[in-house]
Amino acid sequence: MWWEAEVRPILKNPTEHSQVTLHMDPPSKRIKTKESDSSVEDLPPQLEELAKVQDLVEKSFDNETEQIMKIKESFAKSRQPLLEQRSAIAKQIPGFWLQVVSSN
Repeated sequence: MWWEAEVRPILKNPTEHSQVTLHMDPPSKRIKTKESDSSVEDLPPQLEELAKVQDLVEKSFDNETEQIMKIKESFAKSRQPLLEQRSAIAKQIPGFWLQVVSSN
């Protein structure tokens, strides 16, 4: 479930304190009450709009993550020859890694 919250509904009788759990799954947007476990088909328009915007936000985050991974892969690929060159030079220096590790 991508969004869940406990809310108090607007009640006709102010002395009622019925809790409802609002589950907004994109396929079936319904409100289920704890007492009767019945479903109410219509959500307030603001919650419908909120659910749509939240879906867009999540898609944006997914796209951002995908783009960041592509950029990181590109930089790692372009850096690889330099790392190999550095490693080859370090192998030519006798005791290089022993010196590096012991000096820290």
